[in-house]
Amino acid sequence: MANLVMGFEQRNKYTILNLRGEVVGHIEESGSNIVVRQLLRKRRPFTAQVLSPHGEPLLEIHRPMYLLNSKTVVKDCSSGIDYGEVLQRFHLLQREYDVFTAKEGNLMQSSYVKEWPLSWRFHFCDENDRVCAVVDKSYTMQNFLRDMFGEASVYAVNFANVIVDSDRGMSNVAGS
Repeated sequence: MANLVMGFEQRNKYTILNLRGEVVGHIEESGSNIVVRQLLRKRRPFTAQVLSPHGEPLLEIHRPMYLLNSKTVVKDCSSGIDYGEVLQRFHLLQREYDVFTAKEGNLMQSSYVKEWPLSWRFHFCDENDRVCAVVDKSYTMQNFLRDMFGEASVYAVNFANVIVDSDRGMSNVAGS
């Protein structure tokens, strides 16, 4: 409530749902310095964990503080091995990101994102400019009201030309 009334930043928590609306995991932001959080807002450093439905840590997401371009790293919680990273590129008019995945111990660029600043849909394109995934802010009346009167949003992740096991694949992310 303090976040809505006074713009007070607090730790974020998300629930990950499959296509049937069943919980397949959670994302929880770890503690951080409250003063840094209020002063830097979206540019603040953060660490979050992707958890199984039972609360076991699976992945760690880390982004240090940044001014213009951010770098977000994703690691396996049990082994500490990098799964990949996302690098933001500076552009005056667009949001641009390069996505890298780990293959045989090396980071290789797997896709990129170029969207306008207020986009609700983010297309992940491969080296041949083919869309391989889309992250979409689902706007139904219920989600619109949730955005208007709260901090929660619903995003859908869709993979193009990829078979996703609906029991294990992550299809929707709902923030709270």
